[in-house]
Amino acid sequence: MQTTTVCPTRFRASCPVCAPASLLCTFIALGLLSGCATTSSTRESDKATEEEIHTFESTFHPSDFDPMRDRPVDRTPRKVDTTSVMEEDAPTAPPNMEMVQGFRVQVFSTTSIDAARAKRLEFEAAFPNEWFYLEYHAPTYKLRAGNFQTRFEAERFARLLTDQGHQEAWTVPEKVFKSPGLRPTLAPEPE
Repeated sequence: MQTTTVCPTRFRASCPVCAPASLLCTFIALGLLSGCATTSSTRESDKATEEEIHTFESTFHPSDFDPMRDRPVDRTPRKVDTTSVMEEDAPTAPPNMEMVQGFRVQVFSTTSIDAARAKRLEFEAAFPNEWFYLEYHAPTYKLRAGNFQTRFEAERFARLLTDQGHQEAWTVPEKVFKSPGLRPTLAPEPE
């Protein structure tokens, strides 16, 4: 029967127990020594890289790489046709432009301009004497009615709309036109 004994002397290379430990210690020592040597060279290369970056950034001009740079720029003002949009939404405001704090009734809200314009035409046909305003508050288009001086008048019109089945009608405080008069009717288009 063979027994293993612990080496009485510390870290003998010929001892079967101490040989792997001494080999491990040797590798650790070499790793530490080599790591210290590369740290100083790494610092020098980092400093050189920082200097290269600083030099590049100080001389870099992004416009030198712009493919559109050499093309001539047309600076003549362009005329934009806005009449088609304005004619489609006319009339937009009453003739008297004095504004006061009052109320309107919001009758419809959507994110589609086409749906809002269609609803506006529908309401203008149903209420020919009332003013309707199409407002844009991103991302929704809001159709609001009236130039009511008091909340009571606005609530009465909102109740009239809800009785007719327009459940979205509700009163909104807003600046309104003081004396709007009657809304002009658009002439019917010839067929």
